[in-house]
Amino acid sequence: MSRLGNLAAGFFVFSAFLLPAAPASAADTGKLIFGQTPPGGSLQSAHIAIALEKNLFRDVGLEVEIVRFPSGRRGLEAIVGGQIDLAYMAEYPPAIAALQKQDFAVITQLGKFVGNRVIGRGDLGFASLKDIAGKKIGTSVGTNAEFFTQLTLEKTGAQAEIVNINPPDIIAALDRGDIQVAIPFPDYYDKAREALGSRYREVISKDYESYNVVSASGKILRERPGDVRKFLAALIKADDIIRNDPADAKATILAASQGALNAAVIDKLWPEYRYALGFDDAFLDLVAAEAKWLESRGIIKGASIDRAGLRAYIADGPIGSLSPRLNRLSK
Repeated sequence: MSRLGNLAAGFFVFSAFLLPAAPASAADTGKLIFGQTPPGGSLQSAHIAIALEKNLFRDVGLEVEIVRFPSGRRGLEAIVGGQIDLAYMAEYPPAIAALQKQDFAVITQLGKFVGNRVIGRGDLGFASLKDIAGKKIGTSVGTNAEFFTQLTLEKTGAQAEIVNINPPDIIAALDRGDIQVAIPFPDYYDKAREALGSRYREVISKDYESYNVVSASGKILRERPGDVRKFLAALIKADDIIRNDPADAKATILAASQGALNAAVIDKLWPEYRYALGFDDAFLDLVAAEAKWLESRGIIKGASIDRAGLRAYIADGPIGSLSPRLNRLSK
């Protein structure tokens, strides 16, 4: 079953001393290292893909180096370890890191996804959620996909074996029959549909809407606030494209994906993404629920945090200073 305890033990532990947004400082370098999950044109991180493809970071005077990670969890580990400055991830890794009191903060939401799916092979007995009982379910432990998996099991009351698989390998395992059901990241749904053909089955969940976010190291927030603000300014420009010219946004993501996505898949999944920068209370509510879920299982021994404590891991000052309307968190 879950091995999140191993993930938590693998994180470097720091104390969080997050400061509010500040003007540019002498330490700003005009360069940032950003952790991204493949593919580069992911719908989950559309703002990043558009900002890179259209040189929006360059336009605000910022050079962004991209380092690839298989999951947002790995990106957050690299932030904490000092290898990178910022990273894309879902909302679940920040819940774990906040319980460990690590030196990081979420600097903006990118939006949420309302089409999370449980997928599987019809020829191996999967057609509905009740069919997961007794099956092997492939997912990536320590990511929001595992939280979604555990939530699905709780909602259905089913018992199943969770198999921890790296995100890029889940579909191959399903194709081979090593597992009968899978809960992968959204960018892999079409790959599964293509690989499985008529054997493919999916159920869209009504129980879990995931958030995509950008997190940054506490050191970068304290010492190089001007670079962080430039990064966010480029994302705001990308957000304008998404809102005002979705056709251009889709075409840009398609180009950035370098063949990993096609136009039909982008059109199909686009309505399931609710792109929005900044912060809202629903995001903090979900992270608080995930932290409570982790606490209740004793996954991180002795760790506890409430909603107010989690609020300290949201650095809403930078995005709020650039566009006050984007910070919708209750004070």
